[in-house]
Amino acid sequence: MDKPESLRSILNRMIQTTELGTTLEKARIWNNWRRVAGEDLAECTAPAALENGLLVVFVTDTSWMDLCLYEKWEMIRRINREAGRLIVSDIRFELAPDGVDPGGAAKKLRKRKPAKGRSQRRKK
Repeated sequence: MDKPESLRSILNRMIQTTELGTTLEKARIWNNWRRVAGEDLAECTAPAALENGLLVVFVTDTSWMDLCLYEKWEMIRRINREAGRLIVSDIRFELAPDGVDPGGAAKKLRKRKPAKGRSQRRKK
């Protein structure tokens, strides 16, 4: 009789081969964007999409685009090192569409209250 497979190995395989893994990796990038992009770039950029190894990042204006391109390979290295495998193979920087403020999105993520804080507001 074969030895049963451990739950850990089943979950690891699911993370690497299913949409669940992609969703978790995407969340990890979004949540750690400040560390990935660096303090200055996090103020004017925000990750927008991840598909087939291509990370799309919105940038507030063209003045930041050059610095983003300069830092691109370092960002890719940080993301993949943190994930422990190749997640992002390229980054495409795009000007944020009208009405979208990448810097504002990054600020909102940083200002979010922990789960405990949200539950306290509901009680009031």
